[in-house]
Amino acid sequence: MAWCPAMWTFGKLRIGGLALAISVCGLAAGCRSRSSESADSNPSLAADVGVALATGVGGSGTDDAASADGGPAEVRELGLEVRAVAADGTRRPISVDAPNELLQPETQFELEMPRMADVRVRLFDESDRIVPSNDRLEIGSKTRYLLVPAAPLTTGSKYTLVVDGLASELATDVAGVPYAIVRIPLKTVGEKPPPPPKRSRGKRKKGR
Repeated sequence: MAWCPAMWTFGKLRIGGLALAISVCGLAAGCRSRSSESADSNPSLAADVGVALATGVGGSGTDDAASADGGPAEVRELGLEVRAVAADGTRRPISVDAPNELLQPETQFELEMPRMADVRVRLFDESDRIVPSNDRLEIGSKTRYLLVPAAPLTTGSKYTLVVDGLASELATDVAGVPYAIVRIPLKTVGEKPPPPPKRSRGKRKKGR
């Protein structure tokens, strides 16, 4: 199923290990849905519940932004604003390229960027696993994205917020301009919980 309003908000669910990516077409006709690869072919996707945007608005990817001499388009830095949203609704900026303050476990993430044609936002834990989340995406003159972790983050732990592309490795805007992958290292307050105790195997009794 696909929707085609000029501006809207939606979420994404993972069913049976498959990530459902909505293909949005803004003002263009002929919207279509897109599904990403299954968890069987890529185990790191097993917990992916982020929203991914792949559209046909204003172009079909980096080919449209090729340089005048026919070479590949120049990869640019993404003009990205990121904010940490506390449980009480308080917002504070998150730096893309400098150390950040420690986050509360209940933190949500707001991102604002140019109007994109292909972009994906995910949060990884320190074991490089995707953090399950309930996300919302709004397309207008800019792309606004809200990533809400499905459960509080683990205290004293490291995370990485990643912004890249879905249809291709790099995110692209509606003019087909490619943007470098963004990786923002983050850490939560407090001490890391101790690992769960290992199960002890009972000794087998030897038969007589």
